[in-house]
Amino acid sequence: MSAQDDIVLAKRLYHDHVRQHRGKFVLAFLLMAVVAASTGALAKLMQPILDDIFLGKDASRLFIVASLVFLAFFCKSVANYGQSLFMSIIGNGIVVSLQKRMFNKLMNTDMAYFDCTPTPTLVTRFHADARVLQGVVTTVVTSAFKDVLTLFFLVGVMFWQAPSLAAASFFVFPLSFIPIRRMGRRIRKLARQGQGQMGDMSNIITQSFAGIREVKTYGQEAKETHKADTVIDQMGSLFIKMSRVRSANNPIMEMLGGVAIIVVIVYGGTQVISGASTTGNFFSFITALIMAYEPIKRISTMNATLQEGMAAVVRLYDLFDMQPTIVDAPSAVPYPEGTPLKTVGLRDCVFQYPGHQAHVLKHVSLTLQQDQLIALVGASGSGKSTIMALLPRFYDPTAGAIAFNETDIRDYTLGSVRSKISYVAQDTYLFQDTILENVRYANTQATEDEAWAALKLASADTFVQSLPQGIKTVLAEGGKNLSGGQRQRLSIARALLRAAPLMILDEATSALDAETEFQIIHNLHQMKKGRIIVFATHRLAAIQEADHVIVMENGHVKEQDTPKNLLRQPDGSFARLCARLQQQAPAEAA
Repeated sequence: MSAQDDIVLAKRLYHDHVRQHRGKFVLAFLLMAVVAASTGALAKLMQPILDDIFLGKDASRLFIVASLVFLAFFCKSVANYGQSLFMSIIGNGIVVSLQKRMFNKLMNTDMAYFDCTPTPTLVTRFHADARVLQGVVTTVVTSAFKDVLTLFFLVGVMFWQAPSLAAASFFVFPLSFIPIRRMGRRIRKLARQGQGQMGDMSNIITQSFAGIREVKTYGQEAKETHKADTVIDQMGSLFIKMSRVRSANNPIMEMLGGVAIIVVIVYGGTQVISGASTTGNFFSFITALIMAYEPIKRISTMNATLQEGMAAVVRLYDLFDMQPTIVDAPSAVPYPEGTPLKTVGLRDCVFQYPGHQAHVLKHVSLTLQQDQLIALVGASGSGKSTIMALLPRFYDPTAGAIAFNETDIRDYTLGSVRSKISYVAQDTYLFQDTILENVRYANTQATEDEAWAALKLASADTFVQSLPQGIKTVLAEGGKNLSGGQRQRLSIARALLRAAPLMILDEATSALDAETEFQIIHNLHQMKKGRIIVFATHRLAAIQEADHVIVMENGHVKEQDTPKNLLRQPDGSFARLCARLQQQAPAEAA
């Protein structure tokens, strides 16, 4: 990025997240000014200490000068504590506001972004980038103000004490900016690489831990260890490169400073010997010079930190500037309250996932009717899950439309559309909370009795009652302390508790035994009045409970009718599917 782009981003960051802390910044800057002035005063006090006390042996000034030195140290210490505290408060405040904004942005981002961005990468960005910016604020701003102001006071002392000496030593300052600039560019490049590699490392480690059963079952511990070792070594190598660049700063500055001090000793010593300057003047000057190199070194380090911070700012604003595509149209209105959802239709829908060339759906048209239990069947990849993802607008069709009661759902607000839907995916997710709160997630106003009723309909009440704390049992992350079938039943109970007019079950019973699945489908059949319930399954007994079957094949609707009517077509896709399912599980067909 160009310097102009950096300035634009810095202005945006200030306006969005820094400006509200202006009052604290003013107080911190005032305290930094006290620190800088106290540092300059300590250098200036070297003259009376040497000339008046040690050489002049003026006892009357001993306690006065000592008191002034104590006062300078006291003011510097108190002010340093205050400015450090204020900058820490400001830095943490900026981190909090950034993380809130990032989380809010991600919560309102399209599903497509989550489908193509690994979760560990998002978590790493959420933590690391915000904390890098905290370092920028607390380190860079402090160096930019306190160290520059300290340098100003010390240089003022140097010119006050010995203008010619100050001019002779100043040749070092322009030279120091050459390595500072070069190192800053190198640090920024490495910081960008480091963020990408950190995301890769998080992905590999998270996947290895999440899939630990598969790793151990198939004896792939060595393979996963090798993958982790490789990415960890890459991260270590990158950090070493960054350390080399950072560590080169101090020796360069020390060498330049040493050259300047040698020049001052030779030139200044000559002036003292000749009587053109006093010993106190010389030591006051050289004290200020030595003290000046500390803020200079911090300022040079500040540039490296600034470059890391700007790399983080670029990544953050790439996220903030990302515009979701699944949004309310300007003319969208809420779905009319009290209006029954009688039909849900797909009108000549075409769909392809972002970044993919192949079309998953190819001119699909169908209608889902109220008071029906509808089975969506077909081979894997036929388009069943895609249809179910289009209904709640996780995605929009590439062409065509989804309609509620013959009205394009894009004419309604997104929130009102989703409020009419209960959705259960095959890969269910349960939060680290009680069973009660997990079930009530879809309807936070529901009572415990209503939650129990939903659990019963999902055939989950018996196993929940057997748990030590019953419905108050706290689940592990993702519900890992339950079986796959138990997790699915709780997810179905959660969807049932919402009592939405459109209920979608995308292979939501795949982990259940045939008898439990049949019982749940049977329960759904009993409660279909006033609802549209669509489910995908590969079990024949469950399919035969449906009022209407839609057979998908290669992105097309191949057949649709009642199960009995479809079975009357012996050469039809549904009849062949049923014959195959019957061969796979003859016990279920009985």
